[in-house]
Amino acid sequence: MKLMKDLKKYLFIFRIFIKNNLIGYMEYRANFFMELISETAYILLKLVYIFAIYKTNVSIMGISPAFILAIGGNHMILTGIFVGFFMMNFLDMSTRIRDGMLDLLITKPISLQFMVSFRSFQFGATIPNFIVGGTLFFVGLSEMDITITLWNVIIYVLLMISSIILTYSIFFILQLPAFWIVKVGSLTSIMEIAWDYNNMPMGIYGKWMVRIGVFFIPLFIISNFPLLALVDDINSYLIVWGLFVPIPFLILSRVLWKIAIKHYSSAS
Repeated sequence: MKLMKDLKKYLFIFRIFIKNNLIGYMEYRANFFMELISETAYILLKLVYIFAIYKTNVSIMGISPAFILAIGGNHMILTGIFVGFFMMNFLDMSTRIRDGMLDLLITKPISLQFMVSFRSFQFGATIPNFIVGGTLFFVGLSEMDITITLWNVIIYVLLMISSIILTYSIFFILQLPAFWIVKVGSLTSIMEIAWDYNNMPMGIYGKWMVRIGVFFIPLFIISNFPLLALVDDINSYLIVWGLFVPIPFLILSRVLWKIAIKHYSSAS
């Protein structure tokens, strides 16, 4: 009963955060269009090499151009979620710690981790990723000679949810050193570069890179596993791993967050 009550409360607060961001966009419309334009330009640059590979119509290590197109689209969809819902909050965390804004958030009667994770959104950056990514995804799937069952779709959706949780956990953990050091931008930049490796099938990187990217730093799970499950080209034990691995990362993010907060000294 208490769990359902808390869930309703946080969903209500989440809607308020979205509403406040939409009001901000209506008041400062130039911000929305700047986000839209800059993210569209970034996507166009990514499309150059995706289409370069697709137009060759040559399979790379047995991976068809259609699959490469579909996984590029799936990666853009996940990028839209990450950039739209998480990135700005993560980038602002170190600033809030330095300028004392975190002092004000601590006084709120809800989870501080929730507050710092979901206060800001970038819908202008989400829209082009969803539109272009969704188009690439469905065009790629339509050119693949496969039969997609309802079970494949269910596993795909579950793995997408798993990927979102894993993305949040990994990038959130990387912001926590800000409680001890001034800036963590270099860590975030390294992970953003590693994130871009996801827009290609993991099979092209070789066995050892795949093992590292699946079992040690599980970034390949994020965009590869959902699509592989959708086209029924993944082992059952890897599906179980993909669904399970976000749990320890989410728990770790929570534990490290509590440790970091204990070491927080007010800026004011």
